[in-house]
Amino acid sequence: MKKIQLIIFLICVINIFAFSQEIIYVKADGNDNNSGLSETEALKTLYRALSRAEQLNSGRITVLGTLDAKSEARNTRDSVFELSVNSDREILITGKPNASDSEKAILSAKDSNKSIISVSKGNIRFEHIEISNANGEGTGAVGVYVFSRMTLGQGAVVRDNSSFGILISGFNAIFTLDGGEVRKNNSCAVFVSKGLFILNNGTISDNKAELGAGVFVGTDSMFEMHGGTIENNTADSGAGVLVDANGKFEMYGGTITNNIADSGAGVIIFGKGIFEMSGGTITKNRATNIVGGVWVLKGGKFVQNRKAKVTGNNAKRTNPNPNVYRQ
Repeated sequence: MKKIQLIIFLICVINIFAFSQEIIYVKADGNDNNSGLSETEALKTLYRALSRAEQLNSGRITVLGTLDAKSEARNTRDSVFELSVNSDREILITGKPNASDSEKAILSAKDSNKSIISVSKGNIRFEHIEISNANGEGTGAVGVYVFSRMTLGQGAVVRDNSSFGILISGFNAIFTLDGGEVRKNNSCAVFVSKGLFILNNGTISDNKAELGAGVFVGTDSMFEMHGGTIENNTADSGAGVLVDANGKFEMYGGTITNNIADSGAGVIIFGKGIFEMSGGTITKNRATNIVGGVWVLKGGKFVQNRKAKVTGNNAKRTNPNPNVYRQ
């Protein structure tokens, strides 16, 4: 009897596991009345695909081609794709690796005057997908709002938005860059507003802003850098990283390099901001005025471990020290 019960239990576990491996497909010329379980039965909207994934306990959605405001066709307030999941289990939204041009996965807000994505609830991971063209005004200029948990993984890129690439908002909001890219945005690549940003691997590059073009760590916010690269960003101050009052930046690894600003090109720390550097390298940043490396304004705090390197940064004015200057 016990053997029969064990066999039945194992069969149930196997069925549940297999069931959870279902892939949901979505494309612009799909149909939300389809099953979503094959490319020929693809759904039309990401909204329906996410709902279907929850119903089937599926952890994977594959996007085929471009989805935008026209294909999504929902009366959303601020974002083309409003993502909300009633579970903490991670759901992967991905394109096909090495997809053809016609199947390259893109989520776009072009000509909608909306942001592209808001992650309001749940835990979403993106891979092999482009998230681009929030080209409106105000809230419609932001690429992605993160109010819950989101990860940008391998092959995923947030690019070409009129304002922030990623805006993290709220004490429970966590954004992780884990192999993806945030580049060519016309303001901060990542703006942290009372949330947490974790950079494990990936690149933040070629963004432009007045302040904090790479990462802007706002008041009561946290940035942890364990790896990856912040490079080739341009700003008036803090082209790589800006730490605002009561913000905190902890650097354990990675590289901040080749950023350009008038002053504080690598990292700038405002009063009551904290930068603890246990590892990693800040090098080859260039200031057209003063301090190419780390500039600590009055009231700010910078603690540097011996393993951490701040070296080879340049400034037009060599006095004060172009690598580290504590005001």
